[in-house]
Amino acid sequence: VGGLMQPISDALKLFTKEIFQPTISNSWLYVFSAMFMLIMGLSVWTLYPSFNSIMYYSFGMLLFFCMLSLNVYSVVFLGWSSNSKYSFLGCIRAAAQMISYEVSLILIIFFPMLVYMEFSWYKPIASFPSSAMFFPLLVLWI
Repeated sequence: VGGLMQPISDALKLFTKEIFQPTISNSWLYVFSAMFMLIMGLSVWTLYPSFNSIMYYSFGMLLFFCMLSLNVYSVVFLGWSSNSKYSFLGCIRAAAQMISYEVSLILIIFFPMLVYMEFSWYKPIASFPSSAMFFPLLVLWI
């Protein structure tokens, strides 16, 4: 019971905080970029397969990569719309870091896509508990 109320108290604290917005910023683009990041972050979860899922994405992993790469644009727009050169430099640095992490994530996830010959999330996640691929991949890794 000790940590059960933690998410609720964090949400209350977040909703009661003061809304910070730079005074000389392009307010419409600033708010839109933040909302776009939230929407893209939540929409990635629609790609996760479940047994009760109504939608089947045959290229779900590729759509996942595309959705992740769109967040870079919103970070750049956040820094640019603040009309501050320091914020813009920080957002360019953050965008470069996001791109470098995305490249390594794509390379890590691309190998199982080639092993399963599947661009959907269903087959790799359905066969994840089985360890049939463990030993062939171990030999390749060594």
